[in-house]
Amino acid sequence: SGVFDQIDLTEANPPFFYLLAWLIAKLGDPTTLIRLPSVLAGAAAAPVLYLLGERFARGRAGLIAAALIAVLPFAVFYGSEARAYSLLLFLVPLSTLALLRALDGERRLWWGVYWLAAALALYSHYTAGLVIAVQGAWALYAARERWRSIVAVNAAIGVAFLPWVPWLDNNANWLAVIERLRPFTAE
Repeated sequence: SGVFDQIDLTEANPPFFYLLAWLIAKLGDPTTLIRLPSVLAGAAAAPVLYLLGERFARGRAGLIAAALIAVLPFAVFYGSEARAYSLLLFLVPLSTLALLRALDGERRLWWGVYWLAAALALYSHYTAGLVIAVQGAWALYAARERWRSIVAVNAAIGVAFLPWVPWLDNNANWLAVIERLRPFTAE
């Protein structure tokens, strides 16, 4: 019951990872199980990056991408850390892969996977918003004829994030991040 209060007080990221970790920690020893979402997401990132790499360059690129994510120190570290980073490392490539597949065949399943992966990525870390914006802009450029689907699914991602918007102002850490960026903005 106070998981959202603690996120609001101690964290500058949205709640998906913390809610997931809190739920999984209820299954047993919380000191161990709180890391399980990170471990699973870190491990699941390798096959997703394999599929993404294979899609772009065939053969070895997918294997290299999967191997690198499996052994790169930052990926291994965040894959065992009780933080949202490995979840982001899984969901962002998944959303990219789903968007590419949706644009290929216009199948609703892939639009749904894109929507879900992108929305969950946004609920995991704010930086996912930058990637999702670039994905949407690229999709509009590369597949102009499908602009209705692209705009609709990205609008649905925005609508899915609306319930979290009231917490943005309450989060002192988020406001501190904005203040640190102020010197880089034009006024």
